[in-house]
Amino acid sequence: MGRADPELTKQIVGLVEAGHSLEFYVEGARSRSRRFLTPKRGILRALQQAGRPVMVMPLSISYDRVAEEAGFLRELEGHGKHSGGLGTLAQWLVKLVRGRVKLGRIHIRGGAPLRLDADSDVRSLSRDIVAELQRHTAVTTFHIKSFCRRNSSLGIEPAALRAAIVSRGGVVIESKLNGDIEVPALIDRTFCGHWMHLFYADARARASDNAAVTSHIERNGFWFPESTRFDDPLTDAVLDALFDPICRDYQAVADELRRFPAGAKFTVRDLVRRIPGSFFPDVETALDDLVARDILESDNDKYQWKGTPSDLTEYRNGCEWVPSARRHRMVS
Repeated sequence: MGRADPELTKQIVGLVEAGHSLEFYVEGARSRSRRFLTPKRGILRALQQAGRPVMVMPLSISYDRVAEEAGFLRELEGHGKHSGGLGTLAQWLVKLVRGRVKLGRIHIRGGAPLRLDADSDVRSLSRDIVAELQRHTAVTTFHIKSFCRRNSSLGIEPAALRAAIVSRGGVVIESKLNGDIEVPALIDRTFCGHWMHLFYADARARASDNAAVTSHIERNGFWFPESTRFDDPLTDAVLDALFDPICRDYQAVADELRRFPAGAKFTVRDLVRRIPGSFFPDVETALDDLVARDILESDNDKYQWKGTPSDLTEYRNGCEWVPSARRHRMVS
């Protein structure tokens, strides 16, 4: 990541010199979790080699649901990437003609244009691009209603959550999809990727020493507003709904790793399949965080012990999310 490919550079320089506009995905691959991915810099470096200033226009695409949802679900459950093909396309078209496909709305918003020239710091620019994408991604009322229904025990009302999102600088668009549509739990969690960054500052203020929260925000937060409403009951409830599952996934990873003997190698998928209900992106970032802490080491997509199982005890405890009701009792 970050090194320009000579052949790619040659092709892009030719396109720039011919006056063409280029469309590319700075994250490299489509996010299965709707979270924002670390940007790749190869194409940006190739553009820089063209020798003339260019303007990058970030375009954020938001959508209620996607046609590949079933395939994404299999990936989130720890299976390999789903393959397309004419057969799969034909089956989907049949469902579409029969009115059995309801994907809702797609919304495109443009971020601030960013200049790339010979003096640009490509690493910084790449993160600025993703920050613009994150800042301008819209959430739909379908996502909000689905989230509130899944977390009904916390008493979060759709109208109140919508107001909180808008007050933090988010954009909400009306969806024609009914919020009562049954959605698999893992897919439902992906919907939060459109807006949960708006609560990152609140999470930092409430759990600044939580290892899982810190890890998640470092890897997924490119733009988010400052916290201004940390102590209101709605924010408490939303934070519980968003971050308690993440923290439990990190803790489950720590628990499961104890069962792997020294020298054993494992992948993210291995762990996801061994931890029922875990969210693939959380397992992946937990492993990456343990690598950064020198507890694990990685080789491509394989992980193995670098430290010892006893190193996980403090880490696991440091990932515990304290629910708002319990936190208020502790404070009082």
